[in-house]
Amino acid sequence: MKKFLLLSVGFIALASIANPASATQLPKAKAKISGTVTNELTAHYDNVPSEILEKFRLIAANDNNFKLYEDKKGSVDVVKVYPALQGLVFVNGQAATVAPDGSYTAEVEIGKDVSVDLKVNGKIKAQRIANATGDLQMNIKKTQDFDSFFASMAASPTTPSNGDVQGVVIGDGSSGPYPGQTTGQYVRFGEHVHCNRFNGPYSDNRYWPQGYPASIADFDGSDCDIANIWWGCTSPGADTECDGLNVYGYGVYDCSVYNTSSWYMTFWPRSRAGL
Repeated sequence: MKKFLLLSVGFIALASIANPASATQLPKAKAKISGTVTNELTAHYDNVPSEILEKFRLIAANDNNFKLYEDKKGSVDVVKVYPALQGLVFVNGQAATVAPDGSYTAEVEIGKDVSVDLKVNGKIKAQRIANATGDLQMNIKKTQDFDSFFASMAASPTTPSNGDVQGVVIGDGSSGPYPGQTTGQYVRFGEHVHCNRFNGPYSDNRYWPQGYPASIADFDGSDCDIANIWWGCTSPGADTECDGLNVYGYGVYDCSVYNTSSWYMTFWPRSRAGL
């Protein structure tokens, strides 16, 4: 009996060595998923006034997220980069750790599909899908041109349930219940404005509509630019403080809001131009 018991134990030990998975479950192989997620505003100009070009160069030298590209023919491309914030990037539905430059890393099981999502208020704004056969580099770059972004700040009024009118029509400076400023108009401290998108430190404190290179120089470091940085073009949660950065698809509002009785936004310059 003792001899039989020893033989049985020996057989079990040999079986375990021959098939170790039967004794211990092997960990599943993982693939490393990494990349960078950014939201970018872009503009292209063939002719830029020399004084504005100098401003662009100065801004690019002091703002790491402001990119200036010049060619020998005089064309200029401007890119303002907004890295994704923590809480905006998801890998297979799980929030990824996001660095200040918008880069992230995550691990998924090899052989599985992987989805990288840029989510704003629970809604997917951009997405990449691939099969994780091994380590993958999955970048997301969501782009919008400056002109359409600025135009969204001049969206037509909408009337929410409380009856207040939100948004403004500025167009050519002559339409809507609040006409806004006219092209090139100098704006003084405390004057009502449709939004503080032109009160950056490099501003000439004049209103320039979309399409004018000066509008970008005035925008950098403005209230709306800073809001776009702080909220990542909207935050992971409710964005009541800057609705207008397209959190609800309405245009820019709390960067530009007024109601039936008063205007909320008044101009306060960071630049001393003209003061």
